[in-house]
Amino acid sequence: MPGMSDNHRTADRRRVLKAGTIAYNQRYSTLPCTVRDLSATGARLRISDVALVPTHFDLLIDLEAQARSAGGALVVTLGNHEAEFLADPTDAKSREFQAELARLSLDPAKVAAGETRYGAWLNSRPVAALVDGWFFCHGGNTDGKSASAIGDKYRDLFSSKKIAGPSVFADSYLLKSSSLLEESGWWNDGGAGPVALIDANLAALPARHVVFGHDPGDLSFPADPLGDRSRGRMVARYDGRVFAIDVGMSYAIGYSDGALLRIVRGEQETASAIYPDGRSTQLWP
Repeated sequence: MPGMSDNHRTADRRRVLKAGTIAYNQRYSTLPCTVRDLSATGARLRISDVALVPTHFDLLIDLEAQARSAGGALVVTLGNHEAEFLADPTDAKSREFQAELARLSLDPAKVAAGETRYGAWLNSRPVAALVDGWFFCHGGNTDGKSASAIGDKYRDLFSSKKIAGPSVFADSYLLKSSSLLEESGWWNDGGAGPVALIDANLAALPARHVVFGHDPGDLSFPADPLGDRSRGRMVARYDGRVFAIDVGMSYAIGYSDGALLRIVRGEQETASAIYPDGRSTQLWP
C-alpha cells in the first residue's frame, strides 16, 4: 500500500518485484497490484490507486459464494453499527462509512433502503447464528430466549414493517442498552451470579457456548479464575461458556492488529486465537 513500508512480519521475507492481480466479486472483477515481497505467512502488495481497492463488502460477498461452492457457508451477522446505519444513514457514528459510499458514487440513503447491491446485502444480515452448539451474536445477551424465539422476533419486525415510518432497525429489540446487539457485561445482571445466568441462557437456546463481540475494552468476569479481560485480547471465560472476541482492531480503536477465533470440532473441541503474525493461543479447554 502507498506509504506503508514497515516490516513487522515474524517470518523471513524474500524480496521480489512481480506483477499480480487481486481477484474479487467472484473473480469477475480484478485489480492490478505489485508483489513487493513474500514470506511463509503472506505477501506485501503495492496498489497504485487506493481508491480502487474493493470494499470489505465485495470481499465478504465473494467469500460467501466461495464457501457455498466448497460445500460450506460464511455467515456474516448484524452488528449494532450496521443496524444504526440502516436505521439512520445520516447518523454521526457512520460518517466514515457514508464517506466511503460517496467515493463509490453511492447514496447512503439508498444503500440503507436496500436499493443497491451493498444495501440488499446489509439488509439481509441475520441477527445471530447457532452452529453445532456455538451461538454467535454481536452483543451476546439472549435474555433467556431460545434461538427460534430470537429468530421469530427478528422476522416479525420485518413482517410488520409499514410502508412509511421509522426503519425496523431502529427498534429497541436491536438498538437499546439491554438489547441483543448492544448490552455490555450482561453476564453480571443475574442475582445468582454470572455462571447461573449464562447456564440459563445456554439451556434456553440451547447451546454450549456464546461467542460475542461489541466490547473491545476491559471486561469484568467476576469469580472466574482467569480474571478480567484486558482491552484488545480475545478470551474464553467461565470454562468456555463465553468467548469475547472483539479485539479493537479498527483504526478508530487501535487496541490490536486483530485476531481470529478458530474452533476445531471433534471428540475434543478446541478454540484458539489466531494472530496476523502466525501465532496462536489456545483459549479453551
